[in-house]
Amino acid sequence: MSFYRIADLNVAMDTFGRTARQSEAYRIPETTPDVVIRTDPVAAKKRYPTFSADDCEYMETSAQFYDQLLDFDGMMLHASCVALDGEAYLFSAPSGTGKSTHAQLWLKKFGDRARILNDDKPALRWTDGECYVYGTPWSGKTTLNRNERAKLRGIAVLQRSEDNFAEPLRGTEAIFGILDQTVRPLSGIRTRALMRCIDRLVSGGFVYRIGVNLLPESVDIVYRAMHRED
Repeated sequence: MSFYRIADLNVAMDTFGRTARQSEAYRIPETTPDVVIRTDPVAAKKRYPTFSADDCEYMETSAQFYDQLLDFDGMMLHASCVALDGEAYLFSAPSGTGKSTHAQLWLKKFGDRARILNDDKPALRWTDGECYVYGTPWSGKTTLNRNERAKLRGIAVLQRSEDNFAEPLRGTEAIFGILDQTVRPLSGIRTRALMRCIDRLVSGGFVYRIGVNLLPESVDIVYRAMHRED
């Protein structure tokens, strides 16, 4: 077992290859773990038969971390996350929609003020009444992740559009906008934990629907909406 600090949790993880490489920045000395992740290569291969052993283990460690994160007022979201001036902006959408491309526009717009916190599976946790977003080692097809956290500013449910727009997303639409881009646990207890997290995001006004044409001006539209500027 190796030990890591991920999303302000101590994680003991049996890992190798890709996961081990991407977790190096999170490594800590041996300690009492909050989360324990054990991998069974044979079982993982059965679950992901078309994947390499390395990718099977990557998927398995991610799934186990997410499942246990729900026990700590947290969840993971399929999103690209930009940290800007200490705040986190998440762009969530099905693969291929353009969330990573839009995130890169923020880096070009804001320069050294902005960085990618995680490009695929950031973690969100509620602590002392505030929601923080964390980089995790599980960043999808890229290695873009940082062992940092930022206070949540907003979550954008992204779609492609010829015209740029951004608007608050409320109620059932907001709930399903988040649910569609996360994993629904099998456990009833953890399902309720997930729904509590989502309810806090929706009731807190953190969820937006955005349409972007993936041109630079789309950044200004989204930024102003999340800061409630005209």
